[in-house]
Amino acid sequence: MKRCKWFVSMMFVAVIAVGCGRGVSPSAANKAFDTAPPAVKATWEKAMAASQTNNYTMSIALLRSLRTEPSLTPKQREALADTTSSITEKMMDAANRGDADAKKAMEDLNALRGR
Repeated sequence: MKRCKWFVSMMFVAVIAVGCGRGVSPSAANKAFDTAPPAVKATWEKAMAASQTNNYTMSIALLRSLRTEPSLTPKQREALADTTSSITEKMMDAANRGDADAKKAMEDLNALRGR
């Protein structure tokens, strides 16, 4: 039963990741956060650094934390959504290729979502 719930959750994430991609380039996404308040910009930069090292759990958790930030502009919200989808898709692709770290990240993120 636990495997079934995990599989259904991952399929849901896959549908969202594939269906929500709008195609904002990474440079445009980073540029969107140039004018963000310092704390928001720092969180964004930490998420991007984690993404560069394939630390999916840290990157996606940080990006999720920005979703509730009231000061985000529409462009920043779009960049946030697109970047989250892109990193999620990258994680899922790695997990499907057998990357144990990506699979663990998916499990960790699922556990965080359930809290």
